[in-house]
Amino acid sequence: MNILITGGSGFIGLKISKNLSDKGHSVFIMDIQFRLFEETQELGEATFILGTVTSQAHLINALIKNKINWLVHLAARLSAPSEEDPWATYEVNVRVDLSCT
Repeated sequence: MNILITGGSGFIGLKISKNLSDKGHSVFIMDIQFRLFEETQELGEATFILGTVTSQAHLINALIKNKINWLVHLAARLSAPSEEDPWATYEVNVRVDLSCT
């Protein structure tokens, strides 16, 4: 099964990615932070996709190109940036627009 994990370079995303890879799934991680993905030793066989969930084109292209069966949405902004810009936090944490698929 092809699985896309948004925000997959975070602690939980990397753990889930390794677990799913170890079970034979093809895992794709979409994140805006390549550095975290690159530095970890616990990846399994995941493929990194540089992108953001606030770009419908990034998300839909990743879904179609990689024939994704399941989407795990872990992309999130944390509390300090959220207080400064609540609308951007809503866009990342809650709203994932796949309306044209």
